[in-house]
Parts: sequence; structure tokens; C-alpha cells
Amino acid sequence: MPKRKYDPTYIKYGFIAIEHGGEALPQCVVCMKSLCNEAMKPSLLRRRLETNHADKKDRDQSYFQRLGENVKRQRLDKIDQFYQKGAGIVKASYEVALLVAKNMKAHTIAESLVMPAAKILVRHVIGEEAVAKLDSVSLSNNTVQRHIEEMSGDIADQVIAGVRASKFGFAIQLDESTDVTNCCQLLVYVRFTQNNTMKTELLLSQELSSTTKGKDVFNVLDNLFKQNELWKVLPPNLLSCLNRVIKIVNFVKTSALNTRLFKLLCEDLGSDHICLLYHTEVRWLSRGNTTRRLFELRDELLVFFTEKEHDFQKDLEDEEFISRLAYLSDIFGVFNHLNLSFQGPNCTVSDFISKLGAFVRKLDLWIKNVESKRYGMFELLTTLESELNDEFSQEIVRHLSLLKTELMHYFPDVTCCAYIAKPFSVDPGDLPVGTGEQEELIDVQADETAKTKHKECSPMNFWVSMASSYPILARHAVPQLLLFPSTWECEQGFSAMLTIKSKSRNRLAAPGHDFRCAVSKVMPRIDQLVEKKQMQPSH
Repeated sequence: MPKRKYDPTYIKYGFIAIEHGGEALPQCVVCMKSLCNEAMKPSLLRRRLETNHADKKDRDQSYFQRLGENVKRQRLDKIDQFYQKGAGIVKASYEVALLVAKNMKAHTIAESLVMPAAKILVRHVIGEEAVAKLDSVSLSNNTVQRHIEEMSGDIADQVIAGVRASKFGFAIQLDESTDVTNCCQLLVYVRFTQNNTMKTELLLSQELSSTTKGKDVFNVLDNLFKQNELWKVLPPNLLSCLNRVIKIVNFVKTSALNTRLFKLLCEDLGSDHICLLYHTEVRWLSRGNTTRRLFELRDELLVFFTEKEHDFQKDLEDEEFISRLAYLSDIFGVFNHLNLSFQGPNCTVSDFISKLGAFVRKLDLWIKNVESKRYGMFELLTTLESELNDEFSQEIVRHLSLLKTELMHYFPDVTCCAYIAKPFSVDPGDLPVGTGEQEELIDVQADETAKTKHKECSPMNFWVSMASSYPILARHAVPQLLLFPSTWECEQGFSAMLTIKSKSRNRLAAPGHDFRCAVSKVMPRIDQLVEKKQMQPSH
């Protein structure tokens, strides 16, 4: 095919010529993008101007000539000034892409909202001439996606490097759940030390394509480490009650008509609530909220099912069912409160052990109270008018005993270094002899700087900062403090993933890169990524 030649009259369409690979290409003086040689036709050039730069289609030729001169001057200085300007353009594209990921928005928002908004601001604040400069910033869907993937990779590299360099090793927390498209997502968080502080970061976000057995999770983690060189404890009667509760809730909630009718009934009766709450198996903390709400609306539900002549009416008229419902609401509420006390980015295993020990002691106390017919520790159970029979009391005792057994089995080691939380109130004589811990603890207790530091820092940061001065104590304390006391980070991560891979974005193939950029506290090294990009003024 013969090569087309540039005609000077093409400047009226906003194009000048640029030499590339031995052929002349048309280059737009507005956005500085070049087209293929086959596009060097007046009709095609005019159409592109009217389509891509409609606000400039009525400009006179002199306007485009001025822009053309600017483009030519930039070419002459492309090794220095143009490179710097181009690097700034690329960096701007990266930073907008990071902003999109951090706000968990669709990639198209950069081109459909961010860029138009930026042009409006520039046009009214700086002037029309500056608007054209924004056209050189690429914010297309593909560009944003590519930048997010590159930044995600850079963040992952930084986290892996930090874990490798962690002086006291690392600890992981993991959990799996299904997303909006029923795909199973595995999240793994890691805790390590870096620069005398404790870091908690996302280590892995991966879809489990087939089964979600323990061996599947293990294989994923095993591969990760190699590549980078690195609980329904309920008796039958209580379980049956919980399952019945779920069926009642589902009967009302899964029907739009039943939901509306029940809402109207609650409003007519002046109830405190107008709806029930769903229970979801993968988030068992919802049990406490679901059972409590149903208990509080039991009278309204009885009226509702009586009018419908439904079998659920018998449950709500059964005193034993209501008693079990009250107990379930109370005990799940207690566990919710305990679990929530473990949540937060700075909670350590030392906090967990002390709270777990206290809870086990409470279970012992509650067992004795129930055996003595004292139920004051159960808020909703004590509101019932009917007296609890001996059989149900023994059912509660068996359940509380089972809870204690399971907790002690699940967390068999409930001790940690005595000096972790309170190093200045522990008797050095209580520590092992011949390990050097006794002597170092004496030195710590006599160190006024350490006393000041301990008042200002968390136990983790205190012991990390003391590592060089008191290595023996730090070597025992820090690894225990690195342990995750709960899956709080994973819970937070699943909430973010639900926002990213929503119903409107359920075709998002690989949300992992967006997810990492959104939740990670590590910032991508954008300047380094920009330096790796070869500047191509003709594109």
C-alpha cells in the first residue's frame, strides 16, 4: 500500500506531521497523539477533530498553527523538558488511577467523570488554553487498569520485602468468604516489624476456583511462601431453635409482600422496630443481632403468623421455644461483645489472652449461678414471666460447659511472657534462670528512658524499640505480640471487596489489584514506575 503524504492544509484539522519509522504520521496538536499513516485523509482527520475535540472544531487555522509550533518546540527539547513534562503526565495518570482504586470506584470513572471535572475546573480557574494540556493525560479504562495492576505489584513487592527483613519473623491471619458472584475469596494478612514499628498489611488476595478445603488454603499459602522464599457448638434443642429462627426470618424477608405487610403491622402496633435482620452463616456474629431482633418482635410476629394461620404461630406460643430464643440472644450477644473487644489494628495476643482468661472465669461463674437458679447475667432471659424448668437449666449448664471445653481446646496455650504488658511490675525472680531474662528485666526496670518509652508506646512498639538494648527479652516478647488475636483485618477486607466487586461490577475479572491498592497502607513507588516507562511522544 502506498504511503500517504502530509499536506500543510491538514493543519486546519489540527494535525501536523511527525516522522516515525521512515514514514510520515499525522499528529494531533491538541492531545499530541499520532495516528497511523492510513488515517492521513482529510475526511478522517476532520472526523477525529469533531469527535475527540468537538469544542475546538470551529477554531480558525491560526489557533492550530500556534499549537503546532508549541508541539514542534517540545520535540526539540524532548530529551530534557519534554521528558520531564511527559513524566509528569504519566505520573498524573498513575496518581489518578491510585485515587480511583483507593475510593473503590469503576475504572471508567477517570475518563467519564474525573477528566471532564478537571477540564471544567481548569477552564474556569486557569483558562481555555490550559485545558488542551489535560488531553495528553491518558485516563482510559485500559490505562487505569494497567496502572492499578502495576502499583499493586509494587505494593506486593514492598510487603514481601518487609516480611523477609522482619527481624522477629511474622504472623498471618486468614479467612475466606464468597463475593457477590458466589466466588470464594481468600484473604491473608501479615504482621511484621519494620523500622522499629509493627506493620499489618495485606499479603494475599486470591480466588479459590474449586473447593475451599483446608488443603486448598494450605496449598495456596504453601505456593505463596515457596514463590517468595519465605468453630456450631450448640446442643440439639438450641440448634433446632436457631434453625427455626432462620426459617422465620427468611419467610418474612425473602418475600417483598411479607416484608411490607410486617412493616405495616409493626407501625400500627407502635413497635420499636419495623423489620427483621438476616442471619448469614459465613458471618456468625450476625446470629446475636438476628435472634435478639426476632425476640424483640416476637409479639408482632405472633400476630402476623396468626393472621396467616402459619405453622410458625406454634413456635411463638411455645414457652420453651421463647426461653431458648432468649438464651440464644443473650449468649450470642455476649460472644459478639467479646469478639468485638478483639477487633482493631493494634490489638495484640496479650490483650486476647487476658480477655479470654477472664471470659473462661465468667463461664465458670455462670455455670454455678444457673445451677443455683440465678439468671441475672442473661438480660433477655430474666425478662420472661414463666419460670425456667430444671431440664432447661441443665441444658444451659451443659452448653456453657461445652463452650468452656471448646475454648480451652481451641486456645490451649493461654499464657505468654509475664513481662510483655507490665515489665516494671514483674518480679525478675519469677523468670527462668540462666536464660538472661532475669538480668535484662532488672536492667529494664532501672532504665528511666525505658519507663518513659513504655508510657508513650504500645507494648509492641515498646519491645521493638528495646530490641537493640534488651535483645533477650525482645526476642521472647515480639514474636508473641506479632500474633493476630482475631480476623479483624479480614473482616474489614471483605467489606472493601464487597464494595469493589459489587452487583454493578460483578464481571470484574480480577479485583485483587484494585483491592490491594484500596486497602494497603503501603504507597506504590509511582516515581520509580514512571521512570521505567519509556516516553513515547508520538503515542
